Amino acid sequence: IRTTANDYLDNHAHNIPMELRLNQICFKAAARICTLPPSHPLHSVVKRAARFHSIRRHRSSLHNLVHTFQLHPKNFETIQP
Repeated sequence: IRTTANDYLDNHAHNIPMELRLNQICFKAAARICTLPPSHPLHSVVKRAARFHSIRRHRSSLHNLVHTFQLHPKNFETIQP
């Protein structure tokens, strides 16, 4: 195993490349945030972040997540606790 290429070992172990795994984790987090109920304090923040496309300065991580994956809370079913 010492002389085996890491790419081959990852493929053999059914691991996806790190870049795709990070995208998957970020997408799941953004989707979870978009499903928050209206009573949650972050619901209005997420709606505002999804609405504004042309923010040039001081974009938050939430803005980046929502716009990278083109998500909008109105396209998701709200999960009631």
